[in-house]
Amino acid sequence: MSKKRPTLFVFIAGVILILILVSQHFNADLKSKKIAENCDLNQEICVVRIEPSIELSLITSPIEIETIETLIITSAISADTVKGYVAGLNMNMGKIPILFNRNKEDEWLGEFALGMCTEPKMQWLLVLEITIADKVLEKSVIFETDQTTL
Repeated sequence: MSKKRPTLFVFIAGVILILILVSQHFNADLKSKKIAENCDLNQEICVVRIEPSIELSLITSPIEIETIETLIITSAISADTVKGYVAGLNMNMGKIPILFNRNKEDEWLGEFALGMCTEPKMQWLLVLEITIADKVLEKSVIFETDQTTL
């Protein structure tokens, strides 16, 4: 009977260690993306240049919680696909997908909604992946939401 307790203890300690490592890997994965640009959406509409011919415009200013938000991506070169997600930096909110549809030949519209959380000020990481002629471009943008100003 006494030999089973150390085995159970080792098993539980191992599970806890694995959970800690997975959590650190997830956070490191978010932080290891290219250095993200900051967007102050409380002051102005944010325009981020991804390449000389491609720019991202966040047209909702400021971004609000539990509201459908819209991104516009314009490009002088027609993009084949656009994918993206938003993830919380100071609180794990999972990866919130951005649903993109081609609006015009040179324009994509993406919609997403941020969920309510317990942090009054949240930092978010917006990650985009744009494919143009078999070339994949990635861009990350950090922005903040502030529920204290509502």
